[in-house]
Amino acid sequence: MVATMMGKRLERNAVMAHRRLCSTAHHEAGHAVAAYVFGLAFTFATIRPAAESAGHVEVTIPLWVKRARRSDPGFRLWVDSYVMVQMAGFLAERDYLKRGNHKGAASDYAGTYELAKLVTFGIRERLRYLDWLYERTRVGTIPCVRIGK
Repeated sequence: MVATMMGKRLERNAVMAHRRLCSTAHHEAGHAVAAYVFGLAFTFATIRPAAESAGHVEVTIPLWVKRARRSDPGFRLWVDSYVMVQMAGFLAERDYLKRGNHKGAASDYAGTYELAKLVTFGIRERLRYLDWLYERTRVGTIPCVRIGK
């Protein structure tokens, strides 16, 4: 009886581990596909767990973005695209799980908020800006111009 119970527990753990891995794969693929669609370069994508995350997509921040003025329209378009890349991960994972995974998306939420600070003035505008980009990402609206070279 104990062996049967242990077998079911191990089987359940294996199923849960597989589901977590698939969830992470969908999340990171959401980031990678959105980066590709928006023309943002990324150096790698992985679902190999690290200290702070279950997976990661490393988007390359171009030198012109680092040097750009915040009033530059190209800078704003790049930030809009990068925020949507951040959001695409948790939206892809939500579509897979049929529910949100707020713990797994915590760093994405923080990242979108920090990026929004670069192009907004005040919290009310920032939250509306993020709501607007969330809706654009959710319905699959893409910028009319690709950012990448």
